[in-house]
Amino acid sequence: MHTRRIVGVAVLAGALALTAGPAQAAPTDISPQRVAGSYASDGLHVFVRGTTNYLYEKVVTATGQQTPWKVLDTTPLSSSPASTVDSDGRVYVAARAQNGTVLYRWREPDGSWTGWKNVGGTTYGAPALQAVPDQGQQMASVVVAARDGAGRAQLRVFQPGSLTPPSPVYAQWIALDSQVLSAAPMLSAGKACPAPDDIMPPNVAYFQGRSTGGTGISRFFCAGRPDTWSPTVGTTASGVDADGRGRVWYRGTNGALWANDSEVGVPEDQLRIASTPSVAGYRVPVFEQPQTDPDSLLIRDNNGTSWLYAPAAGDGSGGTWTNLGGIAT
Repeated sequence: MHTRRIVGVAVLAGALALTAGPAQAAPTDISPQRVAGSYASDGLHVFVRGTTNYLYEKVVTATGQQTPWKVLDTTPLSSSPASTVDSDGRVYVAARAQNGTVLYRWREPDGSWTGWKNVGGTTYGAPALQAVPDQGQQMASVVVAARDGAGRAQLRVFQPGSLTPPSPVYAQWIALDSQVLSAAPMLSAGKACPAPDDIMPPNVAYFQGRSTGGTGISRFFCAGRPDTWSPTVGTTASGVDADGRGRVWYRGTNGALWANDSEVGVPEDQLRIASTPSVAGYRVPVFEQPQTDPDSLLIRDNNGTSWLYAPAAGDGSGGTWTNLGGIAT
């Protein structure tokens, strides 16, 4: 089973400029305890930070079988992980190190893992990841996003399977703008920059976040096109994540899972959720997928148990919960 997660990012030199921001206290992430996952050829790879602060992994196969949780590395982490998979089948994981930098590693298609690679900089809260296939004249890339000391979304871009930026402009962290986020940013698939009908849409990064006022917000990052944050949903208790089907997922103020403005519910153990939901993505490219192709959400409840939720059609309610066990922190 071959899978890709498709979303784009502008990789043109000069597309972004560094933005100065006011000095202020380091931001607090209100929803740091995420569960991450990506589909590869052997199933859904799920990642958490365990009670030891180490990275743990399990795989859920296409038939629903689960491998035991296993420790991937004994490097202490200070955030929950993020994950994505590229069109060549590499599975990527990123997390915040104890000194504030982002650590980044990947699993090659043959199953071998690299060691942690230091992305550098100083970040606050969990990072986000999104792999981008080549499109038109733009090369494939992997986008890493996190908050800076002012609470703004910042990003770096790398060529797949390396720490080499696609252009010199991405040789350091770049802040998007002055918008302050109260939860770690998310990156997701299913959006494309506007373009003339006769031109292939340029690659795009689609960011989601939570404003300091508590509303869900999102914005594009498009080549040669300025953009601003726009509201997506009302008051949330966490950040937000989009699934490419017009649905924005988040933890509501009542501790339940919500999609847009509709409450979906809580896991089968009836415990409140304690993280921003993570959209694990699709089994086929988002721009080629049949409408029957399921997406998946990964969620942590108040006991630290990880859950896989497969939404139903429409508003996403009435889906299936699967207990993945473990203790995510």
